[in-house]
Amino acid sequence: MGGVDLLDSMLGYYRIKIRSKKWYLRIFFHFIDMCVVNSSLLWRRHNKLHMSLADFKVAIADALCNSGKSALSRKCGRPNANLEHAYLEKTKRRPTAESPHVEVRKDGMDHLPEWRENERNRCRHPDCKYQSYIYCVKCQVPFCLNKDRNCYLRFHTE
Repeated sequence: MGGVDLLDSMLGYYRIKIRSKKWYLRIFFHFIDMCVVNSSLLWRRHNKLHMSLADFKVAIADALCNSGKSALSRKCGRPNANLEHAYLEKTKRRPTAESPHVEVRKDGMDHLPEWRENERNRCRHPDCKYQSYIYCVKCQVPFCLNKDRNCYLRFHTE
């Protein structure tokens, strides 16, 4: 009783409002809404962070728009939680551009280095304190990339 009521109430908050005369499209969009709400509830149950349903839908849309690889070809294993925490702590110290989601960062598609002559910024890797002219084309984040340090590779693989 409580789960069905919670699902119905959360479905009403941010429903997909595409009107159609075709009955099967309405059912399809209703199923998509149900899947997103259920996954949001599961995510809240397993994570300590609170994320509103609107933010959760935005995160899903952003990850789907920026990813280009299927789920079957991704690497297996757990991500390094300490490294993720270090990236978040480094962005809290100073105002920076928003960091890409983990799914986008590790998808392995179209992450190419780009040299920007007039833009020199501090490397985004938490262990690095140097400045660099090299940016990731997809993530729009500066990284070190030379014979001594390869923060670019570590950011996209660790």
